[in-house]
Amino acid sequence: MSVQSVDLKSVIETAIATVAPIAQAKGVDLNWQTMDELDDFIVMGDRDRLQQIVSNLLTNAIKFTPTTGSITIELSRMENKDKESVACAEIRVIDTGIGISAAFLPYIFNRFQQAERSGSAGGLGLGLAIAHHFVELHNGTIEAQSAGEGQGATFVVRLPLVQPASLTPGSLPT
Repeated sequence: MSVQSVDLKSVIETAIATVAPIAQAKGVDLNWQTMDELDDFIVMGDRDRLQQIVSNLLTNAIKFTPTTGSITIELSRMENKDKESVACAEIRVIDTGIGISAAFLPYIFNRFQQAERSGSAGGLGLGLAIAHHFVELHNGTIEAQSAGEGQGATFVVRLPLVQPASLTPGSLPT
């Protein structure tokens, strides 16, 4: 991994630009919003791997969202209450797709795991496992949420933000 300071806004915008033609061809709306336009969302990590995380989540959401559905990508800051913890960036990918059954949620990030569905969208079942692995390599967390089948899904990625004081010209925090 090539670790450097990375702007998450830029990573998300690049991932959206990459998948936008697929979403448009399917008739799925992509909505991108950051909760604070003035905030910096800088993390330490590998830009390509971070982009792959977001791209995998978006591609999956497009695959399981029907025509005329929508996907919202949100970026916000989560401040930790205890002073020893680092603030986190939270990326949410929210879709109006087919949802995830409660029975399958605990297995969603397992390799080669796919829920039983009629008319399955195919694939190897590796995209979410790869995203999970890359998130963990970046000292982050990822979780899936769904109210059930037919209720859409939300994937939440949390990554530790670089503290502004730790970024000085010519140096990268470790």
